[in-house]
Amino acid sequence: MDKTLTQLAAAEQAMSPIFSKIDTQVKKNLIQILESFNYYRLGAHHFASVSGYGHGDLGRQVLDQVLPG
Repeated sequence: MDKTLTQLAAAEQAMSPIFSKIDTQVKKNLIQILESFNYYRLGAHHFASVSGYGHGDLGRQVLDQVLPG
């Protein structure tokens, strides 16, 4: 049992820098998305009348600007 815990701790320590880099990139991406939401003033009102089909939905037009391509 102690050997397993030691191996687990070693694996966690070895993976820590990789997970840290992933976390940093996720935070950068999230900041970009939130800044874009703010720039286009995307809010809850854009989703209030969503039909599910995307036809005539105010939110779809704004999301197409926020998340191009």
